[in-house]
Amino acid sequence: MSRKKSTIDDLFPKRLKALIENKLMITQLKFSKKIGISQSYLSAVLKNKRGASAELMTGLYMHYREYLYWLLTGKDEIPDKDLELDKNPEISELLEGARRVLTSGNQVAVDALERNIRHYDHAIKTEKRLKEMESEISIMKSQLSGTVQEDRSKGERREEDVEFGGPEKRSGKDRRSAVNE
Repeated sequence: MSRKKSTIDDLFPKRLKALIENKLMITQLKFSKKIGISQSYLSAVLKNKRGASAELMTGLYMHYREYLYWLLTGKDEIPDKDLELDKNPEISELLEGARRVLTSGNQVAVDALERNIRHYDHAIKTEKRLKEMESEISIMKSQLSGTVQEDRSKGERREEDVEFGGPEKRSGKDRRSAVNE
């Protein structure tokens, strides 16, 4: 009894190959490593000799989910993540330069480009997180300020006590000014 391979449809391998070669413009080896499958298995899928495994589908979902619907159904056109970016001539020129480097075959240049992109991407993410933390600190300060003002109206700790850690931690000059108040 012959076991039939399970495939999504007969055009899935062609769409996957088009995605890798024409859209992502990376090698099958790089693609297979990124999504966590062997290059030989990917090659068998692309030749329609093997069906799509759970590992392949999970890797596609994790790394290329924006293309998954198109890969599975073939409906519409292959999504173009860069459509809006390509309208800006400066960005378009930079993307074209990156494409030339990536397809040049010069591994040193490809590695340098990849390191630079990762470095700047990390810097952008760090800056974004820093701004989020500053916003959170600002919110906490305003909440603390509101709490101190409520306490002050009840005759409890004053804002100066919070800033300096209480009357016992003030410098001599600060203690004198607090006594005179």
